[in-house]
Amino acid sequence: MASGEWRVLSLDEKMAKRHGMPPRVPVPDEEMESLGSGGLSHDNAQKWIKAFVAKAGAPWRAKNAADAKAYDAYLAKMAPWAKAQAAFARQDFESAQKSLRLVTNLDPNDFSAKQSLATVYAASGQAEQALSLFDQIAEVWNGVADFHVAYANACLMGARKDDALEQFVLALEAQSDCRPAMEGLVGLGMLIKIYEDPHDAASLVFVRTDSIVKYLEGQWDATEHDLAYYFRQIGYHEDEGRFEAMLAAAERALRTDASNEAARLAKARALRKLDRLEAAKQAAEAVLAENPSSASAHVELAECALASKDDAAAGEELDRALALEPGHLTALTLKFLPRDATDLAGVQTALSALDGFAETHAAVAGAWRVAARAQGRAGNEGACIERLKKAVELAPDDDDLRAEYWTELAKAGRFADVLTEAERVGDMSAHDWRLRWSEAEALNGAGKRMEARGAFMAINADTSLHVAIRARAKRAVTSLAG
Repeated sequence: MASGEWRVLSLDEKMAKRHGMPPRVPVPDEEMESLGSGGLSHDNAQKWIKAFVAKAGAPWRAKNAADAKAYDAYLAKMAPWAKAQAAFARQDFESAQKSLRLVTNLDPNDFSAKQSLATVYAASGQAEQALSLFDQIAEVWNGVADFHVAYANACLMGARKDDALEQFVLALEAQSDCRPAMEGLVGLGMLIKIYEDPHDAASLVFVRTDSIVKYLEGQWDATEHDLAYYFRQIGYHEDEGRFEAMLAAAERALRTDASNEAARLAKARALRKLDRLEAAKQAAEAVLAENPSSASAHVELAECALASKDDAAAGEELDRALALEPGHLTALTLKFLPRDATDLAGVQTALSALDGFAETHAAVAGAWRVAARAQGRAGNEGACIERLKKAVELAPDDDDLRAEYWTELAKAGRFADVLTEAERVGDMSAHDWRLRWSEAEALNGAGKRMEARGAFMAINADTSLHVAIRARAKRAVTSLAG
């Protein structure tokens, strides 16, 4: 539509509301071509509307009351809109809220300001006000992932769980890789985060909670994997409490090596944790039938008995396990230490019994290690460290044991002792990451921040480690940068 040297640009109604623009904007003829490359900015819209209204005068206003009203509202709101942006920049959300309320009062069709105001309401805990606005503007913002995520979070705040679920789903329909929406669905229990390879941060995927095993098996079918890979999967999913996935990984391991005892016991353990106690018991008994000297199989049978509330049978299996392997950590823990970590009376009773067992098996590192743990539970710091030291002397190549010893030294503030131990060990890069972590913490505890930062950086750079460990090391590096 032409008007002298002016044209009136008609905007899509939804887009006009989203951007807080009048539905019809006057544009000078000579500027029309530039809109194709630069788009329509608020600065230009204000400038052109002011010039157009001044030139058109009262006769135009009389004939175009709706446009005139829209232009007046648009121009009037720009000052408080600028104040709101300035308030956001200095993180003064109370002032931003006041300015945005004025904007939306002046121009009820500015759905951009309404979205910003709804977000501020939500951030300040005003769920009712936020939801009222989100409900009003939902149709105009439909199909914009960020809007659906913000709306969903407000719904969660207002205890509208079903509506939140719908909004997160709409966000993913609008943008299939919308990470905040996927995280939101994780929070609602609909999705779960899984690393296809626990050592590769790029392998993170979001999977439906009810389809984890199906998804993993599809991935496993796509590529051939060795036994070590499936043991990593077993450990990863067991640590995360995903026992169906753990069971599936154990079964895959057994396809690779049907006679592998560790895989067979992992399957039994997964079955037990899924409350399939009879199947777990049968799996452990099958291991014992082929290897009567398997202490771990007896321990698994003890765990099954405990899960069945048969303490007598569990005790018998633990005795058999310890007769075969007196340093078996799980057997010692189950036999001597109370199940309840807060049962101090039970711990006190266990102290002498464990020390007696360790004296009887004086050359067994595991016996001294569990005796140390009992002392630690009882708050006997020095006795705990003394017994761990004895255990390390008996098993100097056991990095897991040494890491526990160093952790207790650090807890006691004995950083110099940890660093002395680290020098004795030698090349730390050849040892378990927990030893390297303890050394880094000891360096920091001893006031050697730069050296500590370097040690944490080396852990972060080690691609053989689980991504969660590397991320934790990266956070430690950042915390030491200041």
